[in-house]
Amino acid sequence: MLIIPFPAEKCGCGCGNQPTNLIVPVAPQRNHCLRFEQYDPQVRAVPPSGALTWVTEHVKRGAPIKRVVLTGPGDPLAQAEPVLETLARLRKDFPEMELVLMTIGLHADEWAVQLAEKGLSRVILEISALDAEIAKSLFAWIRPARKTLPLSEAVALLLEAQLKAVDIFKDNSLPVEILTTVYPGYNDGQIVDIARTLAEKGVERLLLKPYKRPVNLGEECPEEPDAAHMERLQEEAGNFLETVLCCGSHETTLGMECPSVSGMCGQTSNTKLPR
Repeated sequence: MLIIPFPAEKCGCGCGNQPTNLIVPVAPQRNHCLRFEQYDPQVRAVPPSGALTWVTEHVKRGAPIKRVVLTGPGDPLAQAEPVLETLARLRKDFPEMELVLMTIGLHADEWAVQLAEKGLSRVILEISALDAEIAKSLFAWIRPARKTLPLSEAVALLLEAQLKAVDIFKDNSLPVEILTTVYPGYNDGQIVDIARTLAEKGVERLLLKPYKRPVNLGEECPEEPDAAHMERLQEEAGNFLETVLCCGSHETTLGMECPSVSGMCGQTSNTKLPR
């Protein structure tokens, strides 16, 4: 396991902000695959004991962590038991820490109560489409339960489950933020609809993340959105919901694009943590 050190002054992506969020990969099982993302089969989730050690080491080193985000390499709700154990351990040792779960929202009805009881602070729900045809263009497969369904069936179940998940989490006193990756030519025309619809459901804010093309991905990928494109989408979505550009706010996230996490900074070291 690699520890990702916080830079002393600024985020490694070049945005100029100091990271305040630590992403910890705790989800061992995947329940979906996006067409334009690259997945490393060698990446493994951090066990609960390792996650606690990871966070503890950062705090000991004086890292200005404001919140810990539990996510990947799979989805936390596809196999929630280790996530619940991780939450319980972190909450016991860090009672004031904001603990966040990032998920696509499948099985929220099964786990929301326990997540709240174990000390979860809020949820980041990943929604990149509301329209079934757009979602079908983004996903390679979705496995709502034990079997992978035909994509058209699985997409319909996912879109319904995601909107229900907002209500389920809120009913359990878990505030919800939405994370939307912008894929030009695919879902960038629906960002305003996402903001409008989710604002009506009472989510706190929308996080817009620009798509980053993976290296050596065989399938033809969308172009990356430029800064002007992202700022325009932020302004338009902001008419309905507080909208923040990922890696460009005061809440910069550390470690995105590290081999063992998901996101966009790429800061690693050779310091190994005990399992």
